[in-house]
Order: sequence, then C-alpha cells, then structure tokens
Amino acid sequence: MNIRIRNDVGLNAINEREDVMTIQRLLTQNGFTNLAIDGFCGPKTIRAIFSYQQNIMRNPDSVVSVNGETLFSLRTSHGVRQAQQRDNDSRLTSTSESQPSNTQDVINVANLTLSVIGARLLESLESLRLTPYDDQTQQRVSTYVAGATIGYGHLITNKAEFDRLKNGITQSQADVLFRQDHAFAEQGVKRYVKVNLTQNQYDALVYLTYNIGAGTQGNPSKKKGLAPSKLLKIINGEEEGDLDAQWRSYSHSQGRFSRGVLNRRNCELNIYNNGVYAKW
Repeated sequence: MNIRIRNDVGLNAINEREDVMTIQRLLTQNGFTNLAIDGFCGPKTIRAIFSYQQNIMRNPDSVVSVNGETLFSLRTSHGVRQAQQRDNDSRLTSTSESQPSNTQDVINVANLTLSVIGARLLESLESLRLTPYDDQTQQRVSTYVAGATIGYGHLITNKAEFDRLKNGITQSQADVLFRQDHAFAEQGVKRYVKVNLTQNQYDALVYLTYNIGAGTQGNPSKKKGLAPSKLLKIINGEEEGDLDAQWRSYSHSQGRFSRGVLNRRNCELNIYNNGVYAKW
C-alpha cells in the first residue's frame, strides 16, 4: 500500500489537514474504529498514535514521521493486538476532536506519573536554551541574576550553581536537568494533593508546580508555590472558590504581569479541564 504523507503528523508536528486525515484513516483501519477522520490532530489522534506505537516500538513519541517506522507499520499492518483494541475502545470516543472531553479515570496521585504527551509538551513550552539567560528579558547573561535560567526552564538558584553552568550545557545535560526538575514537581504534587486526579489534571498540576515551585506548608517564610496556595485548598476540597481564577493568579514573572505567563496558565487549564494538550 503506497500511502504517503508530506509532513510529520502528531504531537508538535506540522499536521497538515490532508496528512492528518491519511493517518486517521490508517489508524481506523488498524483498529481505532472510533477515531473521527476530521483532519484535526487533537488529543484523541495523538493518544491513538501513541497507543499504536506502544505495540511496535520501545520508545513511543506520538509522532508519525514521513519516512518512519510508524507509517511503514500502519501501511502494512492488518489490525492491532487485542490489548491495543481494548485500550482504544476505553479511551477514544466517536465525537470530533474539536470538542475534546475529559473521560479519563480518576486515580490516586501516588500511582500517577507525568505522561509522555505531557512531558513532550512541557519541553516545548519551556524551550531549550543551552546557555544561561534572564527569564524576564530572555537575554543571555554572563553573571548571576535572580531569574537566571538554563535548559528547559531550569531556574539557577544561586551564584555557585551559575558558576558551574555559565559556560553552557549539552543537550544531554539539559535532558537530565529536565527529568530532575519535573520529578521534583511531581513529588510536590504527590505530597500535597489529597484527592484523586485524572491523568490530565495531574499533568497540568505538574506543569504549574514546575513553574511556580512546590513550596512548603506551614512555613510563613515560604508562601510561594503550590503548597500554601488557595488553589491547592480548592483542589483538595478544603475551601470553596474559583479554581480557574486562582490558577490564573499565577501570571507574573519576577513581580511583573506577563502575558506569556498568562498564556501558559490558560494552556495548563485547558489540559486540566479538557484534556487538551496544545500550545496557544
């Protein structure tokens, strides 16, 4: 079957409409019968790609490349494994992806980890910088300043750390810092959230905590971060309030309102409320 696409399809790909429809047709032929063929590469198509890849490769990336293994397999396969079909039936609906729904199971946070889709989008939101820069101005810095950042949004906390990193880092070192930072954010979410969450709610809270920090409960000298926030109390059911408004209240950078940070908060809320993993 000589089926081609012009550009990659999937998470953070170009996603031309005709290419997306081609992949959606191939996915439906391979068992994802509830997937809409609408040319929109939303969370359902991305989840279907990832689920299919779990059966054919060691490291699924949610992307169908023009000359990649996933496209070759989709063109030559005649069906998916029964386990994949069950996964597909449980996670996809027949509605169009332009109207995403949050239908995932609610799970104890201790049993959740940042999803593959979540990690890839978080990397994209943070952007990779291999030399130190000022998070406020985005300009490269050669001496330590508050807000000095490197890698995928890794905040350099003091001059000693800056001196270790001032000459730049490699891609591999940036990846290590990213894994450490999102693991620390996950620890904060697991420590302070007392209710069960869906995967997308958990991912969104990890995004927020990655950005604002976990903080510490019961310590008046450390009022920043997730732990002492009214938002956390609303999520835990300890107080009533507008969750979205509290989430958006974290829209400042170094004490100044930032449109970019507000856009990020809206992105996180779209994940939390709707399960939609997309940049603004």
